[in-house]
Amino acid sequence: MILLDYVWKTPQLIDTLKRIESRKLAAYFPTASKTRALRIGLESESLDSAFPHYQAVSNLFVALSLLEVFTLRLARLALEDSKEPVSAKGQGLQRSLNTLSKLGVSTSRQELWPQVNAALKIRHCQMHAGGLLNESRDAGALRQIVRTKAFLQAAHRKSVSNAEAYVVVTSSQHGDQLRISNEYSWIATAYARDYFLALCVEVQTRLASHRLPTPRNGEASTAAV
Repeated sequence: MILLDYVWKTPQLIDTLKRIESRKLAAYFPTASKTRALRIGLESESLDSAFPHYQAVSNLFVALSLLEVFTLRLARLALEDSKEPVSAKGQGLQRSLNTLSKLGVSTSRQELWPQVNAALKIRHCQMHAGGLLNESRDAGALRQIVRTKAFLQAAHRKSVSNAEAYVVVTSSQHGDQLRISNEYSWIATAYARDYFLALCVEVQTRLASHRLPTPRNGEASTAAV
């Protein structure tokens, strides 16, 4: 909840910077001039474009990093509790998910997995390719995600009026570039939280069922009593 609140409120930091800049313009450049116009142009590029982009990307990174850490802890706890000799391949979050899968947890069949997986691909492209699709190994999949708005649940696609602005492909001097809004980062944070909670519930259910005593022949089970 704290992270969701943080992601939701971070744009207010930029709003505050805009108010400060407005006061500075009035104090430093009270009359129209080339210098004033230059200052407005530079600050507008920062406050209206660069800062919101960096903010949205940073928030997405934080949310998915926490998902990775918590899923790692969940996988370790599940392993300790199950006492099963499980060895999983992969790195980072994928290794933790593979571990849970070997313990019988349906990690890729959770309701929000398509959206979490889309967020992971978006993060990977931003982190390793600066959002440039030509440099991303998932370029085709990302274009499909943007085109179909698969980064949102079906219900959200229908209810959100400006979903096409959440994740977009823009043209840059280096080629097509993926850009995200802070609104998307906020929704992706909620998806990551709810996906993790669903994993916790399934892990708890499966581990609890493994601890139930097995009835002997001729004895009725009292598990449902």
